[in-house]
Amino acid sequence: MPQHYRREHDSYIRHYLDTGERRIIGIGREVEGQRKDGRIFPMELSVGKCAKAAGLFVGIIRDITDRKNAEEKLRHAAEDLARSNEELARFAQVAGHDLSEPLRKIQAFGGLIRDDYRGRRWTRRAAGISISWSTRPSGCSASSAIC
Repeated sequence: MPQHYRREHDSYIRHYLDTGERRIIGIGREVEGQRKDGRIFPMELSVGKCAKAAGLFVGIIRDITDRKNAEEKLRHAAEDLARSNEELARFAQVAGHDLSEPLRKIQAFGGLIRDDYRGRRWTRRAAGISISWSTRPSGCSASSAIC
């Protein structure tokens, strides 16, 4: 048991015996344990009162080092994923602008051709194509299956 818990240990038992109030008895919690070699590790601790022997308590510990390590890896992975999503959103915004700007130019040029050569069959088709491109949702391409 790490030093900072040793000081409190007896006071928890004494408090329970004096008042009956449960601060740790019967209540599981996560605390730090200390191995024989002195290393500190995370553990779950459950302390219970032995029903058949007055003043006898039983402590059950579970080493949760692996779980805490997995939680830490998961937290780092979630942070990395959030960072990647932010970068992807910025890229999509820039790419969407970069791709839509030439289409706006084509549409404007198509409008000029339509105005200059009004009535010719191929100009109506060219103007229609440029308008259909300009009305696509942001980030969609002609080959995109979802647009």
